[in-house]
Amino acid sequence: MITVTENMVFIASFEPDYYIVNVTSNNDDLGTVTGSGEYEYGSIVTVTATPKEGCHFVQWSNGILDSTYSFIVDQNVDVMAVFSVNVGIDAYGEDQQDWYMYAQDLYIQLRSLPVGKSVQVLDMLGRRLYYKESCVETSMQIRVSTAGVYLVVVGESSVKKISIHK
Repeated sequence: MITVTENMVFIASFEPDYYIVNVTSNNDDLGTVTGSGEYEYGSIVTVTATPKEGCHFVQWSNGILDSTYSFIVDQNVDVMAVFSVNVGIDAYGEDQQDWYMYAQDLYIQLRSLPVGKSVQVLDMLGRRLYYKESCVETSMQIRVSTAGVYLVVVGESSVKKISIHK
């Protein structure tokens, strides 16, 4: 406690708060990022993810789907751009058949599959969630654990993208 007995002058000196924004790529061979740095509290920061040739941007680690987005800095931020290699979505090759699929709850329903071809399901990070080497069925139901976007690969070059909503 301060007791004032005469006129006094007080000078307060404040320094702005600075925060670190750390922007990284899940794989520098697949894409580049910009926006890392030290920013003053309240600054508007724009981060950008740019895929390299033959690759595509999937999403930011915080779930943002736009490759460029802005936010106001009020804390330290770590965000990673997730890139993936293009695998020929809806490619037409010798393995392309008239197979089709649809989503039903957390299931991918596959129909008119070519017999003898492999079937696999990948998440958007390229992780294999399901694999069957040689399919003998023409119809198949595959359960996924969460809603999201998946790639279904039949044979060597037939790839289709499906979005599962819960």
